[in-house]
Amino acid sequence: MSDFVISQIRTYVPMIVGAFLAWLLQFGFDLYEVEGQITVVIVAALSAAYYFIVRFLAEKWPGIGVLLGVNKAPEYSES
Repeated sequence: MSDFVISQIRTYVPMIVGAFLAWLLQFGFDLYEVEGQITVVIVAALSAAYYFIVRFLAEKWPGIGVLLGVNKAPEYSES
């Protein structure tokens, strides 16, 4: 798998998870009464938190990296 594809997967999986977590959150809170911009911030914050937590835990337990979609970080070469 190319580094480009790996980087895309590791970017979009946290976004999808964040959106899913925000969707789950609506069952506890009425997010439809909240302004749209705040909902976007909630999704972004959940996505960023998910990515941070998985990356942090993957430092200690590398197998957890699969929660980003691919358990391999892309390798960038110097141009």
